[in-house]
Amino acid sequence: MFKNIIFVGGIHGVGKSTLCIPEAQILGIEYLSASEVLRWKEISTSIENKNVENVSFTQDRLVEGLKNIIEENKTYILDGHFCLFDASGTVTRIPESTFVQMNPAAFLVVVNDPKVIATRLKQRDNRQYIDSHLAEMQQEEIEYAKILSAKLDIPIHILPADSKSDIHEILLTYIQ
Repeated sequence: MFKNIIFVGGIHGVGKSTLCIPEAQILGIEYLSASEVLRWKEISTSIENKNVENVSFTQDRLVEGLKNIIEENKTYILDGHFCLFDASGTVTRIPESTFVQMNPAAFLVVVNDPKVIATRLKQRDNRQYIDSHLAEMQQEEIEYAKILSAKLDIPIHILPADSKSDIHEILLTYIQ
């Protein structure tokens, strides 16, 4: 559908927006947060709550929101997830159909030390996460991103959250 979206995934608190927002400004491209596009604040009982009641519903909202925002002649960085915690706290993959409809030019997966992520989430959301749960989710994000990359023939880049020069170079190759 779009092909002008660079999808940047990673777990909550990994540093996606910290990495992507300045790069979008430097490169003159648009930055979008999946949470803002799907209007998470309207459907969540608590903004700090990262558990998603209905993953398919939220991703349908994301795709519909993108259809209303994306312009052909622009390049976008979309900050989102390959996996989410469902209502019971289980790591759940985003439906493949979401990525098929989005048709991104590339996948970037941002990774970080789960202890660092846990500290950020505690400061940001005032919520405690267990390091091993974050490590499990991060590993699932990486594995699923690799599967989607191969299946959909979309290039994938996995980079540490402190890779400012690397993300800059990667993004330059996809700017229209």
